[in-house]
Amino acid sequence: MATFGASAWTTAAPRATTPPPRNFLVGVMSLTQCYPAFPPIERGKNCPLKTDKTGEKLLYPSGNTLVIRDAEPSADGKIGVMIYTEHLYTVTSAAMSPSGCYIASGDERGNLRVWACDTPDQILKLETPLFAGPVKDIAWSADSQRILGVGGSGQLFGKVIMWDSGNSVGDISGHSKMVNSCAFKPTRPFRLATGGEDGKVNFYEGPPFKWKATCKTHDRFVNVTRFSPDGARCVLHPLQTSPSRPPRNPRVLSASRVLHERFMNASEPS
Repeated sequence: MATFGASAWTTAAPRATTPPPRNFLVGVMSLTQCYPAFPPIERGKNCPLKTDKTGEKLLYPSGNTLVIRDAEPSADGKIGVMIYTEHLYTVTSAAMSPSGCYIASGDERGNLRVWACDTPDQILKLETPLFAGPVKDIAWSADSQRILGVGGSGQLFGKVIMWDSGNSVGDISGHSKMVNSCAFKPTRPFRLATGGEDGKVNFYEGPPFKWKATCKTHDRFVNVTRFSPDGARCVLHPLQTSPSRPPRNPRVLSASRVLHERFMNASEPS
C-alpha cells in the first residue's frame, strides 16, 4: 500500500515527479478480515436475529444481504463471515435448518428462498412466493422438512410449506393483523405458535396444520413467540411502547395451561 511521508504535506515549492507505473499496486493489497455489518435496528419493531442449532452462528439481514457470522471470535480474534446476496429486495428474516445444511430467507415482497449454506456455491433449492407483504419470521420443523413463514398482509398472514417442493401443508388463520413471530414445537407431535399485532398467540396442530386455539395474553403487539427446547412451554414477549420504563418480563406459558394436555401430546393425525 502506498504511504505518504511528512514531506508530502509541506508547503515547499512543487517538484517534478515521475508517475508510478500502472501496475504499481498490483499484488500489494489483499483481504485479511471481513467485518460484518450490525443488525438493523428500528424502534418499535423486533430485530430478526437468529442462531443455528448449536448457537455458534448468528444470522441476520442487512439490506439485500443476509449475514451469517460466528457468534464469538476465534482464538486469533478473527470472525468467520459468510454473506448471501441473491435477494432482489430487502431481506427481512432468515432461519437455518436444524440439519445445518440449508437456510430459508425471506424478503419484504413475501418471497422465500431456500439455499445450501454448507457449500460455497450457495446452491438454490427453492424459490417461492409465500404471500403479499414482508416475511417477518421463519421457523423450521425439527426434522428439517417443513418451513413456517409469517408476516403478510390482507387475508393471508402465514403459510407452512415443504422445504424442497414448496407444496403447502397449512395456512395460518385466526389473526386479524400482521403476524410478527412464529415457532415450531421442537418435539413430536408437531405444533405451531404464532404471535401478531392483534395481541393474539395462536396455536396450530397438524400436518396439515390448522388453527386449534388462541391465547389472548397481551394488549400490545406480540413480537416474540418461542417454544422451550423440550416443547413443554411457550415464551412470549410484547412490544414496549415507553423507552423510559424497564421492559416487562417475558411471559412463560405452560403448554398444559394454555391448551388441553391432549392437544399438545396427542398422536399426529394420519
